Amino acid sequence: MAVGAEWSSFSTTTGYFISDARYQLQTEDRAAIYVNAQGNSVPSGLTMIRAKFETGSAKYAWMNDVMAVGIMQTTKLGYMIDMWQVTSPTYTIFG
Repeated sequence: MAVGAEWSSFSTTTGYFISDARYQLQTEDRAAIYVNAQGNSVPSGLTMIRAKFETGSAKYAWMNDVMAVGIMQTTKLGYMIDMWQVTSPTYTIFG
């Protein structure tokens, strides 16, 4: 399932690429997951990404609460994105 779109711009002030991508993934068990990702390039050429997920699948419903950060880079085969889930500490700051 290759469904998606990307809007991008280039900042003449900073020289950085700015990306706004929305696409849909399909899991091996055919569940659909919508991904909304934005990010900015950095001097190394990588793009720093933040992403949110949405799905109607009961099996993957936990992803609806996930906030992720990642790094995108261009390869010979296209784009490669490594993502990590942002979590809060297991302790409370306010007693």
